[in-house]
Amino acid sequence: MSCDKIPGLKLHDGATRIFLNTHGTDDEGVSEELIQLLRYFEQTTEENAAGSHSQKIENLQKRVEEIKKNEEVGIRYMNAFEEKMWERREGREEGERIGEKRGRQEIARRMVEKNLDLVLIKEMTGLTEQELNALKKRN
Repeated sequence: MSCDKIPGLKLHDGATRIFLNTHGTDDEGVSEELIQLLRYFEQTTEENAAGSHSQKIENLQKRVEEIKKNEEVGIRYMNAFEEKMWERREGREEGERIGEKRGRQEIARRMVEKNLDLVLIKEMTGLTEQELNALKKRN
């Protein structure tokens, strides 16, 4: 299975996916309750929940309101959000460090191939003597 929106993206992991489009116009074969739910997703308001005539959507709206009113839940949500942002920042920084190191190693590898002085390579790339010797052995 592949994704129509992102050509080349393969979805062969055995999972079943249902894509719902809140802006869809073809309601053939779609239950009225699902249509109302998608409208509710677009505008999560008490009026939309009540207008849906769906007990499930009305219960969902009550839960949304409870969560909004509960300060502890709000704090937990913000803490989780901040933690996720922190983890993303740390991950990005780690990825940058790894990428920079790989770049220095690739430059050093090319310099070793050209038989440049190891002291010069060490000075230019910041790699240790051990790392340079390992590169030299691989070539």
